[in-house]
Amino acid sequence: MSDTFDLSVIIPAVDEGPNLALLLPELCRVLNDLGIRYEILIITYRADSQTVSIAGEVGARVIEEHERGYGGALITGFASASGLYLLTLDADLSHPPMFLYAVWHLRQAADLTIASRYVPGGKAHMPFIRYFLSRVLNIVFSRGLSLSIRDMSSGFRLYKADVLHGLLLKARDFDILQEILVRAYLEGWKVQEVPFEYSERKHGQSHVRLVRFGIAYLKTFYSLWKLRYSIPTLNNDDCA
Repeated sequence: MSDTFDLSVIIPAVDEGPNLALLLPELCRVLNDLGIRYEILIITYRADSQTVSIAGEVGARVIEEHERGYGGALITGFASASGLYLLTLDADLSHPPMFLYAVWHLRQAADLTIASRYVPGGKAHMPFIRYFLSRVLNIVFSRGLSLSIRDMSSGFRLYKADVLHGLLLKARDFDILQEILVRAYLEGWKVQEVPFEYSERKHGQSHVRLVRFGIAYLKTFYSLWKLRYSIPTLNNDDCA
């Protein structure tokens, strides 16, 4: 992978033009303030005119994903990125660019840094039912897979790019986030969680559909449980 950039920012986005119009200028301001070489990749299967326009204004690239779904967008982003580090964040303004200051300064302490809502100091502002389901999901996956990670469903993450080389990912929806963590454990990555305050999206509607979301997670849990306990792994105590 080329080391042209210090950081590649990967943003899955479908019909997120109004949010990107607010997000991208602020993101560029933070990145420029950090003084790093960066690229911004907008991954979508349907690029609306506002997305194309605002991306062009800040020099971001709009890339069509190879496969539909959130997981497909991440896989396309990983394959397209040329930075030494890869940052994934949502387009809906629930992941404020200001938090990048904290994450970037901690980048060398781990292979994967997670902006975590559920470690001490983290917060999650969302409707009760969504909060409840999120906490249950994270507890089930964390305990069921014996991983000491409290926020396994956070998509606000910073990866060292070289750890993603050769990583074969099967999930194509939001369940890819848990799959990455299990495979991180198998590969012996060091994972750290940084307290993060999460707020709901500003414009538009979420693309998460709870029934489809739940079925995908059940299937993923079963496949990851088999993967987690059927393959000899490194003795990794660094997933914390």
